[in-house]
Amino acid sequence: MSNAIKTFETRHLLRQFAVALILFALINVSLRHLARNVPGRATVRKITTNASPVKTLLFGNSLIAAGINEAEFVASGPALNVGIGASTLVEHLLILHRIKPGQYDQPTVVEGFFDFQLMETPPPTLVGNRALSYYENPALAARYYYPRNPVEQSIFQFYGYLPFFTERSDVWAKVEKLRREIAQLDMPRLETNRFGRVDDFNALEAGTREQFRQECVRLLRENAPLTPEVRDFIAKAKALGGRAIFVEMPMSLHHRSTYYDNAEWLQLRKHQQEALRKEGAEYVNASDWITDEKHFADHLHLNSEGATRFSRQLDAYLKQGKVR
Repeated sequence: MSNAIKTFETRHLLRQFAVALILFALINVSLRHLARNVPGRATVRKITTNASPVKTLLFGNSLIAAGINEAEFVASGPALNVGIGASTLVEHLLILHRIKPGQYDQPTVVEGFFDFQLMETPPPTLVGNRALSYYENPALAARYYYPRNPVEQSIFQFYGYLPFFTERSDVWAKVEKLRREIAQLDMPRLETNRFGRVDDFNALEAGTREQFRQECVRLLRENAPLTPEVRDFIAKAKALGGRAIFVEMPMSLHHRSTYYDNAEWLQLRKHQQEALRKEGAEYVNASDWITDEKHFADHLHLNSEGATRFSRQLDAYLKQGKVR
C-alpha cells in the first residue's frame, strides 16, 4: 500500500511540474508576442530593413529620439533617427552591429549624449528599452556589463532566452501607466511630454551642483578613459566606412547653469574631446545651440520646434563644419 501511495504522489508531483512548465512556456510565448513591437525591436527593424539612401545615422537615447527631425537634414544628405528612449551606448552599439557592410554608403554615425555617458558604463539594470541587450547579441552585451566575469556573462546570455525575465518590464510599464491614469482621476493633471511625466525626467539630472562637480573631479583625477563600448562604437563606424561624431546635446539653461558652469566640467569636456580625437572620432559641443527655454519640453528634452531648429543646425554642421 505504501508503494502505491508513493507512486501516486510521484505521479501527482510530475503532473504538477508538467502543468507549471506548460504555464511558464505559455507566459514566455505571450510576453514575446506582446513585446514584438517595443521600441528596441522596432528600431532594429527600422535600421536593418530601410532601403532608402541614408547619409547620417543618429543614435542616442530620448534626447536624440525627441531632438531630431529627419526632414531637416537636406544639405548633409538624408538622415535616419534611431534614437531609443532610456537606452545606453551599449544598446546603440548592438544596433550598429546589425548594419551589414555596404548597406549604407560611408555613413556619418552620430551619437548624442550628455553629462558623463562617454566615461561611465551604466549598471546592468536591463529593464524597459535596455532589455534589448538580452535579445540583440547578448554575448557582446555581456562583455560590457560583466567584463572578466564569464559566469555572469553566461547567466546573462541564458536570461536572453526567457521573455519572463527580459520582457517583464514592458508589462509592468503598461500596468504603471494604467495606475497613474487612475490616480489622476479628479486630480489636477501633471505636466507630461511624449515620454511621460516631466518631473520624472527632471529627476534624471545629476543631483546637486556640488555632486556633479565632485564627479568631474573624480573622473579627472582618475584620468578616466572612454568606456569600451564607446571605443568599439567608433571602431564599428569606421569599419562601415564612415566617421563617428559624438554630439553633446542641447541642454536647457537650467541644466547648463546648474551643472556645466564650472571649471571642472570645462576641463572634463576637453578631456573627452582629446580622448575621442585619439580614437579618430569628432566631438561637437551643441549644449548651447538652443538657448530659448520655450524650445525645451523639460530640463533635458527639446520640444518639436526645438528639434527642428537643432536639426537644421546639425545638418549645416555636418555639411560645412559650422552651424548657421
